[in-house]
Amino acid sequence: MLAGMGNIAIARIRTYIPIGIGIIAGFLADAGFIVSDDVRTSVIVAVTGVAVAAYWELARWLDGKLGGVFGFLGIKATPDYSGDDGGV
Repeated sequence: MLAGMGNIAIARIRTYIPIGIGIIAGFLADAGFIVSDDVRTSVIVAVTGVAVAAYWELARWLDGKLGGVFGFLGIKATPDYSGDDGGV
């Protein structure tokens, strides 16, 4: 465990990093798509969701292949779900 960082903190970091990547992709999609206003929101939401899922899958795959040495999910540690530490 990293300097007293609990499972909840580790899990949140590993969740919020892909969400942040998706938000950035959404902003980029908003700047780059030239579509009608009727469709614009749907396209941006779809791009954001796909970006979050794709980044998470790619990061998990790369962490598995490279032994987690780069911390693509924001932190190299993984939460330990074997015990009870407050519901995580």
